[in-house]
Amino acid sequence: MPLQLKRWNREADHRLAEVGALSPGERVELIEGHMVAMGPQSPEHSRPLTLLNTLLMRLFSHTHLVRVQLPLDLGEWSQPEPDFAIVAFSDFPEDRHPSRADLVMEIALSSLTYDLQE
Repeated sequence: MPLQLKRWNREADHRLAEVGALSPGERVELIEGHMVAMGPQSPEHSRPLTLLNTLLMRLFSHTHLVRVQLPLDLGEWSQPEPDFAIVAFSDFPEDRHPSRADLVMEIALSSLTYDLQE
């Protein structure tokens, strides 16, 4: 019998977090129904994150929100947390995460191959 993987939707993912099925501080993001573990942040990742945040705020703060490592609702099966999502003020709902961004950026070190494919 072939291996069958369980696909998770956003609702199930949130329920798992609410009931404590994930370890405290465990970082995961939902990509096409799969929970993907996010590694710890190294200085090689956090330094460009900090510098880019400063630059992006200068460039976009008049027209957009600069969201850093926060969820985007991209359908039932995906809720990625990109390093940056540049979201127009008009696309920022009060009651949920944004579902679109004008620019998404990921700082990829060890995850480059995965990030380019997924």
